[in-house]
Amino acid sequence: MSGIIKGKLKLKGKFQTNKQLKEEKIRQKLEEEEEQKQRQIFQNAFKVNREQSGTKEKIIITYKPEEAEGKIITSQKTVHGQNTAFTKYEKGDFILFMNEETQQLEERKILAILSDKSILIDKEFSQDITEFSEFYIRKQDREQEPEESLEEKYEKQYLNLTKKIKKQEPTKEVLEYRQKKGMWGYKVVKEEVDSKDITKEKLLNMRVKKSRDKFCWI
Repeated sequence: MSGIIKGKLKLKGKFQTNKQLKEEKIRQKLEEEEEQKQRQIFQNAFKVNREQSGTKEKIIITYKPEEAEGKIITSQKTVHGQNTAFTKYEKGDFILFMNEETQQLEERKILAILSDKSILIDKEFSQDITEFSEFYIRKQDREQEPEESLEEKYEKQYLNLTKKIKKQEPTKEVLEYRQKKGMWGYKVVKEEVDSKDITKEKLLNMRVKKSRDKFCWI
């Protein structure tokens, strides 16, 4: 009986490794949940501010009529110019003419610009202009997006920065191999390596070099 070795059996290696992996997964999950929670709080705060400030409406820019270059005559919906430069304008702009009889400023929308001396309008004037006369041009209204508030700009910068940081974070692979310990035992060694430009095959080759265990696995 003197040859019996007494003492507690110590289990190492794989059992300890599984415990470490489990703890690592729990830690990562808690960090992700905390990050998500903080982001939600941040977004909710700005949402409340936007709702309290009300919905922003687009700004409409309206232009005043300006005296145009040259003179015009008309034939129904066709406008002919003399020393005019119609190509400076755009489809959707307005051409205006002062009716001497009614003393009313009549406005028509430009449908097509054929040349510097010819355009088409959406509706003929109350009467054809038979003598070359002065006219006016009014540029079409423009929509302008409302300027972002300081909170909205800060929120956008925060979200962009978060995405940039996540993108730059290096990912890690775990290099796990068995290392001889003592006369009969082995211990499991874990090392983190940068996964950038590393394949599973390279990772396996690294394990083979680190250990004599030909049955190592990924």
